[in-house]
Amino acid sequence: METRKIQVTGKSTYVVSLPKKWVNKVNIKNGDSVVLFPLPDNTLLINPHIGEKERPQTKMVIMLNTDDMDEMLRRFVGAYLAGYSVIEFRSQKDIPMAVRQRVRRISQYMIGPQIIDENPTSISFKDMLDASDFSMSKAVKRMQLITLDMLKESMKTLKDGKGRGEDMNFRDDEVDKLYWMITKQYNRILRDALFADKLNMTSQEAMSYHLIARSVERMADHALKINNNVQALNGGVAIAKNLEEMVQRIGILSDEVLNSFFRGRYDQSYDLVSKAQVIVGDLEKMKRDLLTEGKEPRTVVPLAYIIDSLERIASYAEDIAEISINHHFVHEHDQSLIQSP
Repeated sequence: METRKIQVTGKSTYVVSLPKKWVNKVNIKNGDSVVLFPLPDNTLLINPHIGEKERPQTKMVIMLNTDDMDEMLRRFVGAYLAGYSVIEFRSQKDIPMAVRQRVRRISQYMIGPQIIDENPTSISFKDMLDASDFSMSKAVKRMQLITLDMLKESMKTLKDGKGRGEDMNFRDDEVDKLYWMITKQYNRILRDALFADKLNMTSQEAMSYHLIARSVERMADHALKINNNVQALNGGVAIAKNLEEMVQRIGILSDEVLNSFFRGRYDQSYDLVSKAQVIVGDLEKMKRDLLTEGKEPRTVVPLAYIIDSLERIASYAEDIAEISINHHFVHEHDQSLIQSP
């Protein structure tokens, strides 16, 4: 840390010298401009990068030294979330066609990466998405819509066997793609004040969106588990109507908790926390009743798993309501810092 004295020139100009070591590191020359960002805590951020085009392109090389494609996917996801501009899979020998085809499919799990170069020993992906055009709020709403649709279709299958459960994995993948994009966006906002300013979003706001997206993503995972257990029952279950009513209550709760966040109505979130707890309690009673009815295990076990997943979904809705409350107080705290002398 270094300190500098403020100098006043003329009647209204305040001048402070920049540390020479930092100037040399970021390659600032005489006559160059820098961007100044006043932050909520009354500190001043100086950024030497004026425009988006000046951001350095970053590259991650992933060596194909294992046959474990799940490991390769995890590495790719990690590099993607970190914000690398180019991700290259490289091998010391020719990449077999089967491996090459699986590597090509990896980009289907994410928004943005496209193959830009390919030769016998490497495949390179570049993120082609303009991240500033991506809306976190629209993505969260889309994630919720897909998740609730998954639940409704599962209940329809449970009731009469006519739901569209065959594409549930695809829908869950869509939710994952949106969640990963929100995570990537959040990571960039944390380290790039220019980008955050362009989106008109603070790091605290981005964190709330990220936490909510994580809860919705987990809701979708449980919606997929519900569908898998529904398929094991082959429809026509006696308590299907009761479960369908629970899904309706959870759907309404999910809409309300997100609306309270997006509209800044944190005061409603307290009641929504209680509402979620009541739903969880009702589901716990439903599960207890199921386990004491003496039905066949092949019916009881999938139904118990379904109820358990519905409990978890309601709990995640409760988490979102609590995130909304916490977000409000963080915002209030930031506003108090801005207004303080």
